[in-house]
Amino acid sequence: MKYIFRNIYLFIKNEKLVFLFAFLSIFSSALLLHFSYALYQSYMVQRESASGEQDWISVSITDDYEIYDEDEEAGEYKIRRKEGKDYLTVGMVKKALENLPEIYQKNLVNVNLEAYLADHFLDFNFNVEDNQIVPSEFFFNNSKNLGSWGGGRYFSEEEYKKGMPVAFTAERQSEAVPSYTESITSPDGQYLTIDGKQYRIIGIHKFPDLPVVPLTAVDEDTPVPEYIEFTFNHPVTSVEYEELKEWTEIYLGEHGEVREPELPDVDTIYMYNTMILVAVLISVISALNFAIMYRYILQKRKEEIRILRVCGLSKLRGVLMYVVECLFMTVPVYVMAVVFFGKVFLSYVNRQFSYISKSYPFKVYLVLFLLYYVSSIAILFGMIMYNMSHDEKMQIGGGEE
Repeated sequence: MKYIFRNIYLFIKNEKLVFLFAFLSIFSSALLLHFSYALYQSYMVQRESASGEQDWISVSITDDYEIYDEDEEAGEYKIRRKEGKDYLTVGMVKKALENLPEIYQKNLVNVNLEAYLADHFLDFNFNVEDNQIVPSEFFFNNSKNLGSWGGGRYFSEEEYKKGMPVAFTAERQSEAVPSYTESITSPDGQYLTIDGKQYRIIGIHKFPDLPVVPLTAVDEDTPVPEYIEFTFNHPVTSVEYEELKEWTEIYLGEHGEVREPELPDVDTIYMYNTMILVAVLISVISALNFAIMYRYILQKRKEEIRILRVCGLSKLRGVLMYVVECLFMTVPVYVMAVVFFGKVFLSYVNRQFSYISKSYPFKVYLVLFLLYYVSSIAILFGMIMYNMSHDEKMQIGGGEE
């Protein structure tokens, strides 16, 4: 042990510049290692926070309608098409949905839109599976969970497939918006009559709202004037946004445009990933630099090592002795870097990266310490073993001089 401390003392005394470089190499390596972990944690927290953001994308319909018979207080109005203009219809939407990207059909849980039929707005909630329009189990379950389902039953797959005229409507029809809901309901409450067509009421929802019918049950030329909203079983990704944007341009053309969803800052995430990679690479390079500098010290101790070997020092014991010497030199510097990181560095970078925590549990520091030193010891062990073996070969071969 005295020999180890003697070597460290002579190293600091006689090789001040090399020691300074070694100190900076260890200090920066430890600092960057912890900073890379902090960036990783920041990214994970940001990604987790993104999971609370919207799980839907909306396509706004851009068709220009004429509004008339408007009641501002009740929020009611009627619309009509302008002559000479093309409008998005249910038939066009159905055809477009048949070409919905497969990635959407795997993760899609509900499609919602409103159509306008004979001065009446109707609500549609459905799903798309295998390029077919089917009932939305998500909408039905969500209605029950929210307490808005008032009884009866939901649409069946057969009713959607055959386009059967069925509906569910508001329980308190007199309070429904628009107020015409009551006027289109039969006296016995069994049917809705829209544009001369009867829709059998099979279910009731408790809150005043638009009547809901299968999309397949209305005429193909029924206008879709406002939006198409897609809901997914996970937060929207930038890939899904871009694909829906492309789908809208191809199949809806000038009739619609995709509203940009609240996505995580892709540029920031890319920067985080890049900085993490750079930090890890610099940490590895710093460890290699220290190993190279220590090899320089071993080269200067060549004669001393030969004497120790002649006196009976085994190769393995010699390697372990120098590895321990490296640990005694690097551990205090590593601890200094960690203290600086926790007390000074984190407070500064927290202003730039709001998701970076100002403190970490002891377990985190311990794991990072073990990761750093396991890799460092592996590099040093290999380098010292190679150096001693090489020196031994040179000695057996007659020496270098």
